[in-house]
Amino acid sequence: MFLGSSLSSYGIALAEREISRFQSSLDERPNGFDIANKDGNISLLRSTISLMKYLESNPILEKYVRPIICHTDLHFGNVFVSDDSNVTPPKILSFIDWQSISISPLFLQARWPVFLEPPDDYPQGLVKPQRPQNYAELSEDDKKLADFTFDQVNQAKGYEISSRLNNETAYRAMTLPRVFKELFLRTGEAYEEGTIALRECLIEIWSNWAELGFSGNCPYSFSDEEVEQHRKQFEEYQEWHQVWKLARDALCTDSDGWVSPELDFEEIVTRNRELFEIYVEKYSGLKSREQCLRIWPFSAAL
Repeated sequence: MFLGSSLSSYGIALAEREISRFQSSLDERPNGFDIANKDGNISLLRSTISLMKYLESNPILEKYVRPIICHTDLHFGNVFVSDDSNVTPPKILSFIDWQSISISPLFLQARWPVFLEPPDDYPQGLVKPQRPQNYAELSEDDKKLADFTFDQVNQAKGYEISSRLNNETAYRAMTLPRVFKELFLRTGEAYEEGTIALRECLIEIWSNWAELGFSGNCPYSFSDEEVEQHRKQFEEYQEWHQVWKLARDALCTDSDGWVSPELDFEEIVTRNRELFEIYVEKYSGLKSREQCLRIWPFSAAL
C-alpha cells in the first residue's frame, strides 16, 4: 500500500497502524528477548512519527521515493520454468506468490532477488570477484566452500552490473544507506516482531543525523543509559537473526522452510536435527534446551 501523497504520510500511516494495534491488544506481547512494554513501544513509535516528518526534505531520498509495484520475494519456489530440456536456458513461464505485493517507494522495493543475494563480505562496485589468495593451500572441503562462495559472488556481480547498466535508478536506490529501508520495514512490523530493531534504526539516525542528509536537530534523543541498555538487547536480537540465517543457508531453505524438489527432503530434515544439536552443545551451560528450541527457526521439524 502507498497511503497519502508523500513519503512522510506513508511512514506515519505505518506507525499509526502499529500504535493502534498495541493500543487494542489485551496484554503485553513477548518478542522473544524481553516482555514488550506497550507504553514504551507506543512512545518509540511516536518518536518514529516525529522523524517521518523530516523525510520529505532529505536530499538523499528525494530521487527514489516514486511509488512502484514490485515482486519482492523472488526465490526459486516462486519462479516457474519450462521443463523442456531442449530450451537453454530454461524459459520462465510465470512468477507466483503475488498476494503480499504492495505499491511502495522505489528505495523500499529495490533489492537483490533472494537467489542472488550476495554474502556479507560482498565487494560492491566494479570489483572482479577473486578466490582466496591461499586457495591452493586449502583443504578439499575448504576449496568447495571457497568455490561455492566464488560462484555466489559472481552471480551477484552479474546482477549488480546488469542493474547498473539497464536500470541505474533502481541500482542507486539499492545502494542508499540501509537504515532508511530498515526504518520503514521495522516500523511496519513493530507489533509482530517487537521494537528492538526499530530502536536501533532510530539510534543510528540520531547518531548520524547530518551525515544522513538531515538539517536542523533530530526531533528525539536517547540518554547514555538508554543506549547502553539497548545495546545489550540488540546483541541478543542479532544472535537470534544469525541463528536463523545459519539454518536457512545450511538447510538450503527460506524463512518458510521451503525445500527445492531437487533436494532430498529427508536429508534436509536430518541435517536440521544435527544442526540443532550442535547449537545446543555450543550454548551448553548458557541456554537450556527449551530456550534453544524457542530460538531455533525449524523446531517444529525436530
